[in-house]
Amino acid sequence: MSMLVVCSHGTRSCAGADRVRGLVAAVADAMPAIEVREAHVDVHPPFLDDVITPGAVVVPLLLAPGYHVAVDIAGAAARVGAHVTPALGPDGLLTSLLSSRLRELERPLEGDDLVVLAAAGSSVGGSEQVTREVASSLSAGLARPVHIGYGAACAPRLDELIARLRGFQPGRRIVAASYLLAPGHFHDRVLASGADDVTEPLLDGKAPDPRLVELVLRRYREVPLAVAG
Repeated sequence: MSMLVVCSHGTRSCAGADRVRGLVAAVADAMPAIEVREAHVDVHPPFLDDVITPGAVVVPLLLAPGYHVAVDIAGAAARVGAHVTPALGPDGLLTSLLSSRLRELERPLEGDDLVVLAAAGSSVGGSEQVTREVASSLSAGLARPVHIGYGAACAPRLDELIARLRGFQPGRRIVAASYLLAPGHFHDRVLASGADDVTEPLLDGKAPDPRLVELVLRRYREVPLAVAG
């Protein structure tokens, strides 16, 4: 039987961990013929090194390529002869889900509202370009500009960007679209950033959105050996 390892960063947030666990369970339900395991690269077990096996396929539950994909996950896979798929983003399913989260706000977007894509950030080259692609796609769908602010590693930092936007365009509502998988350290930063409204992360506490499940399955199926297995 083929094995799919669904690997997140890990979080100290109990709510975040529960939501990731729910996504892994939903993926397992969608693939009854495949052994699906949960793993994390940091913070809490089960850790990837303890779960991964030769020939397994690892799908990173990360929204852009970065250190954890390029070094932590790739290194663990190389040590045992496993396969690693690209990160989840960019993808139209994520853009669609971000748009849904914005529509779910108690107060709908209005014509002069400012939208900021709130991303975690990474020091690894290529991550920013992926986030820009997501922002561009979201902007096209919303028919309005979408700014980008980061929680760490990249500029502009989210709180600094929001302060600057408020200074330049006082009185306009600022909405942060949380481009994060689940509650945790970075989503707390988004909530504290000074935005007037903040969307739920992609895992919002309800049943995992089918678009996220489909995206994980798509990444798995993109590995030829996984399909053959």
